[in-house]
Amino acid sequence: MDIKAAFAELCNAEGWAACQRVIWEHPHLLDEGADEVVRQVMVEVRSSGNGERAVGRCAMRYVLLGRCREIGVDRAMDELAAIEAADDTWSDREPPAPSQDARSRSWASSSGSNRRCQAATGCLN
Repeated sequence: MDIKAAFAELCNAEGWAACQRVIWEHPHLLDEGADEVVRQVMVEVRSSGNGERAVGRCAMRYVLLGRCREIGVDRAMDELAAIEAADDTWSDREPPAPSQDARSRSWASSSGSNRRCQAATGCLN
């Protein structure tokens, strides 16, 4: 499966466990070269009129991929589980809102993926 199709599968995955499964099945999503393709898919999602929820969902998957590259898939998923347990407003469908706790916001911005996502697509505006 190509990167574009694998990222689409990741964006459509329901819940973090399903996201983890998709990442394990498609490790090429973690390759640095995949980043450009993924950003292009996000631009397409944003321009397709799918709505902010779809854009936010893809943005969260993009941030997840960046975090997985940094610390590994299992550790990134463990961090998400801890955040979700502590903050019931955290969602696999939307980026963290400004009102959410600092731990949630720091996870999403820690890898720099969030900033790259904004710069490339405007996806979290």
